[in-house]
Amino acid sequence: MTSLDCFSVCMTPLGGIPADGISPVLLMQSPLSGESVLLPLLLIVAAVAVLFLLLQMRRIRRHERLLERRVEEQSRELTVRSDATAHEQTSLRELETELQLAREKLSYASTLASLGQMTAGIAHEIKNPINFVKNFAESSVEISEELNTEIIAGTSAPEKLPGRIRPLIDELVTNAQKISEHAQRVDRIVQSMLLHSHGRPSDPVPTTVNEFVDQYVTLAFHGMRAQVQDFTVTIEKHYDETTGEVPLVPQDMARVLVNLLNNAFHAVNERRMRENGPAYEPRVRVETMRAQDHLSITIEDNGGGIDSALADRIFEPFFTTKNAGTGTGLGLSLSRDIVVRGHGGDLYYEAPQGGGGARFVIILPLASAKEGDAAQE
Repeated sequence: MTSLDCFSVCMTPLGGIPADGISPVLLMQSPLSGESVLLPLLLIVAAVAVLFLLLQMRRIRRHERLLERRVEEQSRELTVRSDATAHEQTSLRELETELQLAREKLSYASTLASLGQMTAGIAHEIKNPINFVKNFAESSVEISEELNTEIIAGTSAPEKLPGRIRPLIDELVTNAQKISEHAQRVDRIVQSMLLHSHGRPSDPVPTTVNEFVDQYVTLAFHGMRAQVQDFTVTIEKHYDETTGEVPLVPQDMARVLVNLLNNAFHAVNERRMRENGPAYEPRVRVETMRAQDHLSITIEDNGGGIDSALADRIFEPFFTTKNAGTGTGLGLSLSRDIVVRGHGGDLYYEAPQGGGGARFVIILPLASAKEGDAAQE
């Protein structure tokens, strides 16, 4: 049988059917045997693989286009968000600027308010030394006239002149010393008033604490007396003699003291008017105490006190426990800001033992905040 490319066909002659009944036979032989079978299979597999790869590439391209569209959309969103963020940042900076301006205005208004509250006390404090200066000056004029008379009379008895004029001269010297002393007192009061009205920030200066506190206790008291003619209060002063000097910004700390003292005076006066009887004695206690690394100034009153439910809010801006129209709600907030941010200290409230009244404590470091920063550098 001859081998063909695909099949070989062999059959018996078709002239007739043999006697033995054997039919013609069609024989087919496949050449796909052995190694010849593997090649077509490989071709089929390769074709399937190529087709699969083409489908995958088409799917990948479709996914890439989808991703590109998403990236473009996100880029546009990010651009919009970036513009919005830039606008928000600009608005935020403008708000911060407005907030700073508002804070400065509130601080200045607080300065004027506390200065106004002290005006009566300042006038009273100035009036006393001025009266002394006036009296000693008038006395000096009388002594000078008497001295002149003695000198004229002494021309007839010169040997008696020194004994007559020596006491007069001593009186003149004493008067001059008193005039100088009270004039210095007036000068200190005026300087305090000028510092208190100073609107710009200043550096801390060494300040004698007890003298400083006592001065503003007196000013605040006379300021209250000017507002309430029949106001009376017992002021208990307990000053630690070891306090010495600490760094303070005088005009700022004066604002804090005046605010706390005014609150205490108003609290005891309201309770006095409410109870209206001899059983209640208005009392305000002022104490200074020096510790190892800080100084404390305590102002305590026996007024009506502060509701425990409101105690946590008293330092919030614009929050006040006073009647409408009698308080701005800025005093304690600004006072705490001055102590904490301006002096690196603390200002807190606590209820006195036994209930009733209020106690505010100022904590001041013995080294100023600026000195501490310099030491760290």
